[in-house]
Amino acid sequence: LVSTTLKNASPQVWLRAVDHERRVLTSTHDALAKVNPFLELVRKLPPREAEAVDLALKNGDPQLVTKLLEESGDKAALASWKETQKFLEDTGKEMKAMGVIKGLTPNYFPRIVNDVEGLLEHMGTKHRVGLEKVLHEAETKSIKATGQGLTELEKSQLINTYMAGKPGSAKPGFTKSRVIDYIDSGMNKFYASSPDALVAYTHQAVKNTERARFFGKNVVKDPETGRFNLDGSIGEMLAEDLRTGKVSLDQVEEIRSVLHARFGAGDMPSAQVIQGYKNITNAALLGNITSAMVQFGDVAVSAYAYGVLPAVQAVAQMAAGKKKVSVKDLGLVDHISQEMASGSVQPMKIAGHEVSTAKFLDKIFKYSGFSAIDQFGKTTVINAAINKAQKQASTPKGIGDIYSKYGEAYGPDFGKLIEGLKSGELTPEVRLYLFAELSRFQPISKLEVPKAYLNNPNGRVLYMLKTYMLKQMDLVRRDSLQKVQEGKIKEGMTNLTKLAITLGGAGATTEAVRNWILGRENEFELSDVPANFLKTFGWSQYVIDKARKGEPIQAIAGTVAPPFKVWDD
Repeated sequence: LVSTTLKNASPQVWLRAVDHERRVLTSTHDALAKVNPFLELVRKLPPREAEAVDLALKNGDPQLVTKLLEESGDKAALASWKETQKFLEDTGKEMKAMGVIKGLTPNYFPRIVNDVEGLLEHMGTKHRVGLEKVLHEAETKSIKATGQGLTELEKSQLINTYMAGKPGSAKPGFTKSRVIDYIDSGMNKFYASSPDALVAYTHQAVKNTERARFFGKNVVKDPETGRFNLDGSIGEMLAEDLRTGKVSLDQVEEIRSVLHARFGAGDMPSAQVIQGYKNITNAALLGNITSAMVQFGDVAVSAYAYGVLPAVQAVAQMAAGKKKVSVKDLGLVDHISQEMASGSVQPMKIAGHEVSTAKFLDKIFKYSGFSAIDQFGKTTVINAAINKAQKQASTPKGIGDIYSKYGEAYGPDFGKLIEGLKSGELTPEVRLYLFAELSRFQPISKLEVPKAYLNNPNGRVLYMLKTYMLKQMDLVRRDSLQKVQEGKIKEGMTNLTKLAITLGGAGATTEAVRNWILGRENEFELSDVPANFLKTFGWSQYVIDKARKGEPIQAIAGTVAPPFKVWDD
């Protein structure tokens, strides 16, 4: 996986990348928490009022929005609108300070075109030709200068600039005056709803700001377009790390390749139709209590990693409402895994109607108990981790154990980590430690997937329901095989034995309970433990049966192919 490749090359660069993933998730959650009250209230407005507010937002008329909300008599909606305005203003200032944007637009509210072809058709031949040329030239220039195409938000910004007849990034040249003065209800169908546009903008703003923070003073921008230059930024960052001795010359190409995958194609979403397929299939396969129960295996993982006592203590703390840390502290309250993260927050247009398969999946996971059990598992891991780490931080030997794992990665900040653990405070260093620990066992970020997953947005469908399996393989590689290769044979083989017992035992126990719930015959045998350990790595009963029947191709296909039988069933 990308994280293992990066850590083997440079622990310091790896931890910096892990912290980036943590900040993206935490900042996105915090930002959406600020605007969600307004979004929910707008969605609940009567259709006529909702359309009026939507058009006022799209046409950049905040006074009209305020007036409409005042007339509705909804004081909560008015207050949340003012909070949203403040959020947009503060976000703009932060992006300007970080160099993400050059200037601020007064009364800005994002406006996103989600049916470019329909809008072009609506505009007529004259403006269609001009706008198509603008988009083509900008896309070509962007790919040539930065190696990346335009995002949906950037395309929308070009379209908006062109239609307003303004000079700037779009550089129309084809129009001397406004193409349109006002977006009316007839044109509105080509645009995403204002709530969906705001959500998409929030994700993009956080991503761009945190990317700028990750590269810091090493950010390189194309002098003509002003856009972020990925290759140049990676080159500048690694050149500085070479000068300061953080990386060696033979590690540079490995790190460059990983960072290019993560910040290049890794930031691109899958096609909407593929994302829709994944969301609906995941809902069909995982949206039930028996599938959700598999998540209880995380408790066993906690026992393997931190010992039985810290794991049991973590469960007891949660039962008593006294947990030391929650998934919310790490930005994971609405995030299950990287595989489940929607590649696009914009809904699909089907027969003229907006359909969000991502929202559908979220509701299925909520009401099936999948999300709740997943959060229980994650909370167990991070509380068991902090229980053990705080105990270790109280003794020289324990500090030495933590240092052997994280000393090189934290560098001069290692002392702050120990101080935070001793004080019991959730300092940034402690939060990062817990996020890194949870990342050891679950694919919660874009670092916990293979490079091919990142480099092939539409190919990610091949990894459906396999990222957790690959993460467990990576765990065996890190904790066992690499230890043996380092000459620590006893430690490596002990870890492998413990993993087989805990993962196999948890799987066999869960399987027995699931069989009981479903009314199946259920006779537990000792052989169920190793069998369930192998199931963790894709060697399921289906695969075994196919292999026994002399159908090896179907057995292999059942392991590597994306799930498709559910559509027949």
